This record gives sequence, C-alpha cells and structure tokens, in this order.
Amino acid sequence: MCDPDFLCGDHPRWAVRYVAQLRARLARLAEMRAELSAARFEGAYDGADLIGYLDDECDTVRATLAGVGAEITQRQHKEAEDRAATAADAARDGR
Repeated sequence: MCDPDFLCGDHPRWAVRYVAQLRARLARLAEMRAELSAARFEGAYDGADLIGYLDDECDTVRATLAGVGAEITQRQHKEAEDRAATAADAARDGR
C-alpha cells in the first residue's frame, strides 16, 4: 500500500470502493457515538453499553481496513496461480 489515504492508482477498483465504504461506516459510527455520548439513557441498556458496542464496531471496522492490503495481496497471488495453472494446461494440451 503506497498511501494510507488509498489514493494510489495501482489499487484494484474493488479495494478503493471497499475502503471508501468502510471509512464511511467508521465515520457514521463515530458520529453515532458522539451523539449518544451527549445523551443519557436508562433502561435495559444504558449509554455506556451502547457506547461500548459502538466502540467495538469501530474497532472491527478499523481492523478490516487494516486488512485490505493483505486481501489485495491474497487475491493477486490467487489470480497469478490461476494464470499459471491455465498456462500449464494450455502447454500440456499443445495449444
């Protein structure tokens, strides 16, 4: 990954879209957390429970964002293996 903002032209389109979606989700979760931290809840779930849940969700999205580079590498490796297997099959079949 050449840029933490994911602006490089060498990233697959699916990855750029995926990162944009994850960042939008993270921003929305942070917005919800800010709104809830300003409010007071009583009942089955109090504000601390809700904020804790949102913190966990934010951590999950951050971890997913951190793993996008590894997923790109895995997909590229798989595609290379598939191309090599296809070429080997073609060579074996005399095409």
